[in-house]
Amino acid sequence: MKLSLIICTYNINGRLEKTLDSLLDQTYDDFEVIVIDGASTDGTVDVVKAYEEKFAGKLWWASEKDSGIYNAMNKGVRMALGAYLSVVGAGDWLEKDVLQEIARCISENPQADAIYGKTRIWNGDMENSEVVQTSPEILPTQPMQHPAIYYKKELHSEFGLYDESYAIAADYLFCLKAFYFGKAVVKMIDAITNNFVMDGMSSNNAKECEAENKRLRKELGIKTSIKISNLIKIIKKRLRFLK
Repeated sequence: MKLSLIICTYNINGRLEKTLDSLLDQTYDDFEVIVIDGASTDGTVDVVKAYEEKFAGKLWWASEKDSGIYNAMNKGVRMALGAYLSVVGAGDWLEKDVLQEIARCISENPQADAIYGKTRIWNGDMENSEVVQTSPEILPTQPMQHPAIYYKKELHSEFGLYDESYAIAADYLFCLKAFYFGKAVVKMIDAITNNFVMDGMSSNNAKECEAENKRLRKELGIKTSIKISNLIKIIKKRLRFLK
């Protein structure tokens, strides 16, 4: 099993289908899907159950109360059998045939610890979008787009799991540890891998996000200031004018 795609869900009924359909639509098939649900009460689990047969034994899931998104992500990491992992946002979706491109890049770049593509970011009403890709070299001032990263599971052995003491920024912390300070090798590719809708926790909680980023900068000894709240505002403002 080469790729493990982890999806963390909680009361996402009505939007999860688009995510799962984008995985079923892939031509590359050497992957598994792991859905970690936080004991949803809106029928999300029924959606997951309905898709089990469609994935023909490649979808695994669990539903139980958790302590937050990173607790769920870590459960998915532990369950994963693939050599490479990617966290797919519930309600977001993959580009058509992108897994084929990722698999090709992995085969052609065995020295790479991660393959990193571009993200198409949509505003909340899904009318406008912008393509974004930031490099690992500028991580102290601007985060990578985590759902566009396909990385070796073994990186967690070296850099730890997602820090569950964070509510919003643990994926950013992991990227800093692995790809900036740890110098894990990243192969950037000129391909849109995923579609991300700006209606999630980090997008809607800019102040909390900034507070956590201040904390992790202090923890890692980063002197450069990064204003995630300002970055989110800039992206949202630009999305309003894109057609």
